[in-house]
Amino acid sequence: MCQDQMVVCDEVDDLLTLLVIKRDEASVQNFKTGSFMWFQIFIEALQRMNDLDTARRDLVSLCKLVYRDNRIELRNIDEFRREYKAGDAIRWYTRPACFYRLLNRALRFQTYDAIISFRLLINNISRQLENEYHKQKTAIETGGGRSVLIVYRGQRMGTTEFNEIRSSRGEFVLINSFFSATTDKTAALVFAGATSTEKEIPVLIVIKADMKIEAKAFADIAHLSVFRDESEILFMLGCIFCIRNVSQNSGENYHTIELVLCSESDVPIRLTDTFDYYIKHKLPPQTDMKSLAHSLSQMNELKTAEKYLKRAYRETPDNELQRLEPMTGMGHVADELLLPNDLLIGVSHVNLRVAYYDLKEFDLALLQYKKALPIFNTGYPKKHPDFGHDYNNVAVAYAAKIDLSHANELLKKARDRLRKAGVPEKHPVTAQILSNIGVIFGKLEDYDEAIRLQQESLEIRQICLPPNHTDTAKSFHNLGIIYDKKNELDLALYHYQEALRMMTKCVPQDSRDYKNTQLRWGW
Repeated sequence: MCQDQMVVCDEVDDLLTLLVIKRDEASVQNFKTGSFMWFQIFIEALQRMNDLDTARRDLVSLCKLVYRDNRIELRNIDEFRREYKAGDAIRWYTRPACFYRLLNRALRFQTYDAIISFRLLINNISRQLENEYHKQKTAIETGGGRSVLIVYRGQRMGTTEFNEIRSSRGEFVLINSFFSATTDKTAALVFAGATSTEKEIPVLIVIKADMKIEAKAFADIAHLSVFRDESEILFMLGCIFCIRNVSQNSGENYHTIELVLCSESDVPIRLTDTFDYYIKHKLPPQTDMKSLAHSLSQMNELKTAEKYLKRAYRETPDNELQRLEPMTGMGHVADELLLPNDLLIGVSHVNLRVAYYDLKEFDLALLQYKKALPIFNTGYPKKHPDFGHDYNNVAVAYAAKIDLSHANELLKKARDRLRKAGVPEKHPVTAQILSNIGVIFGKLEDYDEAIRLQQESLEIRQICLPPNHTDTAKSFHNLGIIYDKKNELDLALYHYQEALRMMTKCVPQDSRDYKNTQLRWGW
């Protein structure tokens, strides 16, 4: 949803969406996990930005655009522009104004343009909530108070969502937005409403949260809120809970959903190794628009990624060498300005390789990678994971030249490099290398081994990537090719159809990948 498509309601949009993840999840459920993980990586990238003035302007511009015909909200927005301070973030969030509504809706529907525009408020709320969490946790540990809170949240819930939760006792639920609860059960029931309809039912969500476990932050924010008498507890976006029970007592007009806040170690679906690897190795301590664009491209939000990469280029001063980084085919410029072993020259050679490969000039593509490798050997530590990428890319060039044994040797070396660098097995780059090795075995007509490798690659991508990702579609496409060669036409058709279905959702229909999948089965 684009900024100018955001629908604004007069009522506060306060429905909480619970994303259910099952422990023995099938591949469709794995898509949810991958999507959640990449969204958390995106939020982490957002929280490491420090462009306060630009962030404030972006937020004000979005709110003015959405509420351009609302005089009351325009006055609130102007007051925010003039008076907002980081220490007031939670007060502004709890204030009955447009900020709360737009932020929660953007997070709930993952409207990335709007989320990026709200980065100032997201970051300040997160920091303020973390501070309160640690203060209150310390007070409990030193004062001997109760660490376990029981809080309540009343709301309406769609019958489909409720039925999924009711059938998922013992499973996990993920919540991608900030949300509030209260210690006052009676007050919470007011928000649940009194009657059910065909589409909605009233529910009381009862949450048990222990401050002694390592989990996402939550805290009593009554002293920071505009409404100081509401006993409000605020939970951090990205919380994970376990569904303990769903019940309805005799004589009650609402259902009760019991949730328990999970610790980090309780959640196998968190894909801890992959998540932690990206946070530690791929995100710089201070991020920028290029970092956001990279995260968005990994999530297959390609149009949005392109938008922010162009913005990063525009906002980089002309005299900064970093401006060279997002450019392709500019090796001659880098050679004039940089030292011979500068990493940016290596990047330029890699970019030239991409151009030559697309032109099917495989010898020239290979030459560019051979020029890049010694630069990366000098500039990176021996166990740096980018070596795995480099060997993978050189192998692809050799494969294109039909030098299959050399390509296969390099791909195995690439996987070994990634292992030594600590890259998790369930990681998109590992999946890419497995897929490429599978392609080599397919060309060598060892179809059973090719299928095994492509299946392994597909399973990793289904776990680690968001739904309908181009790389997952390519895995289905590659399997279709192999089954086609084995003359197992029903299986080939199934995999081609899956690839085409995904491509329809994630790439333009005039793209090369989409057309290749169509042509394989004569569509």
